[in-house]
Amino acid sequence: MKIDLNKPVIGLDGKEIPNTNLGHLVAPSLANTNLGDAQKMIDWAMALQEGVVLNLDPEEFSFFKNFVVNHAGFSNLIECRILENIIPNQV
Repeated sequence: MKIDLNKPVIGLDGKEIPNTNLGHLVAPSLANTNLGDAQKMIDWAMALQEGVVLNLDPEEFSFFKNFVVNHAGFSNLIECRILENIIPNQV
């Protein structure tokens, strides 16, 4: 499953928030967590920071989705925008 978060954050008004990037918001959270495989989290964080599309197997995708949903550092707006991009039409 491909995850492309190299996209701007869309605000409540439906417009792009200037100088924002979903991948750049997720990357530090992955790098600073103590969950999951440390090397994999760093690899994902570095890839997202560089704008690379992640290609995850179903188990990795489930972990990633649950990480986003359960991360207390993401506002509802950010969580929703991430989920919209990883599971379109299901948020």
